[in-house]
Order: sequence, then structure tokens, then C-alpha cells
Amino acid sequence: MSFKKLKERVWRANQDLVQAGLVTLTFGNASEADPQKGVAAIKPSGVSYDQLEPEGMVVLSIETGERCNISNSNSYTTQTKLQRSGTIYSISISHSVSLFRSSSAL
Repeated sequence: MSFKKLKERVWRANQDLVQAGLVTLTFGNASEADPQKGVAAIKPSGVSYDQLEPEGMVVLSIETGERCNISNSNSYTTQTKLQRSGTIYSISISHSVSLFRSSSAL
């Protein structure tokens, strides 16, 4: 089964996070579920955004959380559990420096 288009959309979403200034270094990610195929794709953990390529996106089973392609991601457990509900298709996680500053000021 090919996940090329799904990987390309998730790669683009992650690049958009960088361009918007919502992520830094290797922190944060975007994911997308494809409920018809029963999978979700996510940015691999620890990979710099400038080294990220569409084919490097991690594809996981929504049902089991097991990888459908070989790669690495630590955020998939929570995200696939949410996407399993069938009402959430895309998730973005940001570890924004400005967000940390705002929350520490509270």
C-alpha cells in the first residue's frame, strides 16, 4: 500500500509549522489520519525540520499504533488514540518558545 500522498501532506504541514514559527529545533509535529486506510502519518522524532523529507514520515496503524513503515516517532501513541475516535483527522503539536514564555508567566 502506498502512502505517498499522505506523507507529502504531513511533510507540508510540518514545514508550515516551521514557517509559522510554531516549532523549533526538532520539537513539535503535525500528523494526519486516513481513516479509510486505517493509518496515520506523523513526523519522526528527533529529525531536524531542514532534513525532513516526505518519504521520511512515519505511517502507523490507527488501530494498533504499530508502524506501517520503518522509522521513529514518540508522539504516535497519544495521537493515534485520538485519531482512532474517527472524529479527529489531523493533529499539530507545538513546543513554541513563545508559548513556554507565556505559560511560565501565568
